[in-house]
Amino acid sequence: MHTPVALLLELGIILTALRLLGAAARRFVLSPVPLSPVAGLALGPGP
Repeated sequence: MHTPVALLLELGIILTALRLLGAAARRFVLSPVPLSPVAGLALGPGP
């Protein structure tokens, strides 16, 4: 089982990736909603 620190770190990485994809989507005048599954696929299943 994961430790609480590892879970918080993993959550932080996921939220940061979503934030960066959202910023990129706004820059190219796209909706950030379809990029959320792309982030999930890029990050893959946790360890």
